[in-house]
Amino acid sequence: MNTPMYIHTRKQLFADRRLIDSSRGVRLTLNPPYQTGEENVFRDTWWEQKPGSKIGGYSTIRRENGKFRLWYQFGHLYEPWSNHSGAGQSVLYAESDDGVHFTKPELGLHEFYGSRDNNVVIPGYVQGGHVWLDPNAPPECRYRSQGNGQGYIPFYGSPDGIHWQETHRVTLPSSITGSSKVDGRTNIHWDVGLGRYVMFTRLVFMAEEPTPKGSGLYRMHRAVRRFESDDLVNWDDETIVLTHDDTDLAAHKVDLPDQPPVDYNFATVFRYPDEHGLWFMLVTCYWHWYERTPEGVTHNSGYNLGPNANDIRLLVSADGKTFEWLGDRAPFIRLGPEGRFDSRMLHEMAYPIPMENELWLYYAGRNSEHGPAPSNILDPAASEAKDAISRAVMRLDGFVSADAEYTGGELTTPSLIFAGERLLLNVDTSGGGEVKVEIQDEAGLPIPGHTLADARPLNGNSVAMPARWSGGDNVGALAGRPVRLRFVMNDCKLYAFQFGDKKR
Repeated sequence: MNTPMYIHTRKQLFADRRLIDSSRGVRLTLNPPYQTGEENVFRDTWWEQKPGSKIGGYSTIRRENGKFRLWYQFGHLYEPWSNHSGAGQSVLYAESDDGVHFTKPELGLHEFYGSRDNNVVIPGYVQGGHVWLDPNAPPECRYRSQGNGQGYIPFYGSPDGIHWQETHRVTLPSSITGSSKVDGRTNIHWDVGLGRYVMFTRLVFMAEEPTPKGSGLYRMHRAVRRFESDDLVNWDDETIVLTHDDTDLAAHKVDLPDQPPVDYNFATVFRYPDEHGLWFMLVTCYWHWYERTPEGVTHNSGYNLGPNANDIRLLVSADGKTFEWLGDRAPFIRLGPEGRFDSRMLHEMAYPIPMENELWLYYAGRNSEHGPAPSNILDPAASEAKDAISRAVMRLDGFVSADAEYTGGELTTPSLIFAGERLLLNVDTSGGGEVKVEIQDEAGLPIPGHTLADARPLNGNSVAMPARWSGGDNVGALAGRPVRLRFVMNDCKLYAFQFGDKKR
C-alpha cells in the first residue's frame, strides 16, 4: 500500500497529477488567463522616450501592504551605462494602489540623460529586474536582485527595494559541454524544504562546429538550468531542467543544420500558493523554424528565421527539479492581435498576485520581433513601435481543472492525511452540474456517514465551497488518519481542494 500524502491544511491543486490515483470520464484542462490588453506601464516619461528605449520583460511585481510595487527592465542607449555594444539595461521602479494605474516616482537617485528626476533604482547594464525577499539576509539586504554582467552575475541588496548597492559578484561554473557564459535573467528562491538557495537561469549553447541532429546540442540552443547554494556565493549541483526534445523536433521539420524550432529563452519559476506549494515555471518560448530573408536582415544568429516571435507556456514540478508540461504545451499567455503592443514578443514576469478570487499575472510585450536592430522588425499591422507591461487575469488556483462532461465522471485521490474540520472545494459546476464527495478509508472502502449516498450534491461556482454530507460538513473526526477522496461529478470543473478550520 502506498505511503499517504501528508497534506495537512495545505491547498491541493489539480495541476498536481499526483492527486489522481484513478479516474473515469475526467480530463485535465489548462485554463489560460484572460489578457486584458491594457498598457499598464508604458514609456510615458521624457527619459523613457529617448531613441533606442524599450521596456523589457526582466521584471518583478509584488504586492506589499496593499501597494503594487514594480521593478522593470528598461533598455536604453545612455552611453555611461551601456555595455560594449551600446545597449543599457537598467532597473526602474513604479507603484500602484490598484494594480492597473501606475505612477513613476522621481526618486532623484541616479543621473540619467543629465538629470536625477527619474525612477532609476539600479543603473547600468544590469539585465536584471528579478527582485525577491531573502529570509536569511541582514536588514540592509532584505531585498535582493541580481543581473547579468556579461560573464558574471552582479548581486544587489536593499533595505527597502529603492536604495540598492552591489554586494558581490559570482561566476557560475558549468560542466555542460558546449555551453556559453551566463546569459540573461536569473531568478533565485530560498527553498525551505531543501534549506538552500535555488537559482534558475538561462544557458546558451554556441557550438564551434555543427553538431549532428539528435545529438542534444545545437547551435543557437537556449535552455533553462538550475543551481543550488548555501550562501549566494558558491553555486553547485548544476542541472538542465528544460530544453528542446523530440516532440519539439517532430513538430517542425527544420531543414537547417543544427537548428531546433524553439529555444526556451527565459523562465520565471515560483512556488504556489506559498513556500511549500508546487513549483510553476512560466517560460518564454522563442520560435524560429522556417528560413526567410526579411528586408534589412542578414543571415546572423538565427534572426532571419521565422516567425521570430515569443509566447509564454506553463510547466509544473513537485520538487523544483523535474518539470512537466501543462496543457500539452499549449500557450498559457498568447501573442496579442496583429498590430497591438504585444503582437510579436512576450516576456513572463514574477510573480502572480492573489486578488480575492482571482490571480493577476503581469507580462511585458512588444510589437517588434526578437533580436537587436536591424532585425527587430515591426509588426506590419502596427503604425508605430510599442512596448508595455500588461495584465492577465485568471481564477484563483485555476491553472488546471479536472473536468467532467455533462454525462458525468469521477476521480479518486491516493491516500491522504489531513488536518482541519472542513473540506473546501474550488469548483464551478455551471447551472446544470454537480459534485458529490465520498470519503473512503485507506483501502478504498466508504466511511460511514461520508459515503456517496450520504453526500449532498453541490452546485455553484466558488473558490471555497464546503463539502457536505447528511450529518453536516464537519470532518474533524477523520483528521490524522489516512483517507481517500472520491469526487463524482457531472458538468463540472474542479480546480483545487483544501482542508481547513471549521470557522474559515
